[in-house]
Amino acid sequence: IIGEELLNGANEDVNGPLINYFLLNQGCRSKVMQTCSDEIDDIIDSLNRFPDDIKVIITSGGLGKTRDDCTMQAISKWSGQDL
Repeated sequence: IIGEELLNGANEDVNGPLINYFLLNQGCRSKVMQTCSDEIDDIIDSLNRFPDDIKVIITSGGLGKTRDDCTMQAISKWSGQDL
């Protein structure tokens, strides 16, 4: 879950619990849930902390058009894949 507004208390994370609820109802178990800031290096650090046996990573946040929405760029840099 990506967003400075979640870390500073300005907004409550509703996406994480909702995604987790949906996954549980589909028979999937969440192993890790993290929140990080809207900084490319922080997103990459969070992605690097996932255990090696994680098969799927779902991100939420940081996908809009404002300056701080850099999730796609961070994932591109982390994965070595172009946008």
